[in-house]
Amino acid sequence: MLKDAALSGYAFAAMQLGHLYSSGKFAVEQNAAQNAAQNAAIASEWYKIAAEGGLAEAQHALGMAYLEGRGVQKDAEIALAWLNKSAEGNHPPSQFQLAVMHCTGIGIATDLEQALVWYEAAAQQGHRFAQYNLAAMIANGHGCDAYPQKAYAWFKKAAEGGLIESQLALGDIYLPGAALLAIKMPRGIGMNRPPARAMKPRHGAWSSWVERGRSPSGISGTFENPPTAAFGPDLQEAPGGYAIA
Repeated sequence: MLKDAALSGYAFAAMQLGHLYSSGKFAVEQNAAQNAAQNAAIASEWYKIAAEGGLAEAQHALGMAYLEGRGVQKDAEIALAWLNKSAEGNHPPSQFQLAVMHCTGIGIATDLEQALVWYEAAAQQGHRFAQYNLAAMIANGHGCDAYPQKAYAWFKKAAEGGLIESQLALGDIYLPGAALLAIKMPRGIGMNRPPARAMKPRHGAWSSWVERGRSPSGISGTFENPPTAAFGPDLQEAPGGYAIA
């Protein structure tokens, strides 16, 4: 019934079929590797139908398939076109991915100012990885003038959303006289964790955020490493949260 609905022009049904094939729910071939490749190819066909039907989620899936060469010939230009359509449809994962591409120069010329635009678009919708990268770039003036207070606010949003990297970054901010680690631009799809740091038990805001960030969570994404900007003594702990004095 799902296939009939998809073939009759119901874009959502086509997208669901794409998800099912992409997740390996259907065994097309006996050989596991061949099955995965065939499923990816069929998934891309369904995603294309759904993407052409205007579904931003399907446009994102198809764009990522072209970007990574899953089920289709790898093509960064086609990937960019579909991701742009999805991002313009207000899809946060595509906005985030476009920001990464603008930062890394994958499929498009490096443009840090445009990366900031897409990071902020995704961050405003609660995308934690975008919030973190946006904070890291703003803190060090990558693509903009450095603005520590605004960077702090985005670090805090991502930390409150459970992002470990941001919780540790906030912990560093509250270390007396401490600056954060050197920023590095994203190197591609996947998480770039900062070097491990020895953590001693402390009281107050530092220990609160670090304790929340100690346990691995399996989160994956593309990160800037924490920035070097010193946030200074104007960041003060306040009842009910943290405020900038």
